[in-house]
Amino acid sequence: MSYTNYCELIDGLCEMIGVADPKQFYELAELTIDDEECAILHGGQYNEDRIAIFCTYGSPPEQDADLVLQRLLEANLTLMQPGGLRFAFNPMTEEVILAGAIPMAGLSPEGLLHLLQKLARQARQWRRHYSLSTVDDYDTYDFSSVSTTTRTRSLS
Repeated sequence: MSYTNYCELIDGLCEMIGVADPKQFYELAELTIDDEECAILHGGQYNEDRIAIFCTYGSPPEQDADLVLQRLLEANLTLMQPGGLRFAFNPMTEEVILAGAIPMAGLSPEGLLHLLQKLARQARQWRRHYSLSTVDDYDTYDFSSVSTTTRTRSLS
């Protein structure tokens, strides 16, 4: 996979979501998917076969922030797989994000959009309850086959 493949992936994604000029997103694709902030960028020269994905989950609640952040760290253990997504805390914005690098091999624009829509839905649910166990049908991404799988979380 190469930067050319990445650009083709972005071209297809932009066509699906109605963006007329996809070239503006080749360096950094900051997108709003189902009213949620997501970002995509190419993995660079050392990770040419991967794309980095970031989805903003939002600020943790003021009350019980330590417990909420601890639960996200626990979730990182269940999400742990090569090239998987991980929860992180952005100190610049003081927001929780889900971030990681995923392989481009076998990833279609439709598959990428589907993944971003799932992440957006999960972020919205998390902000409502600050718990992953309340996220209906919590989905993760199966990076080995570039398809989606459903997993149940009990982290509260």
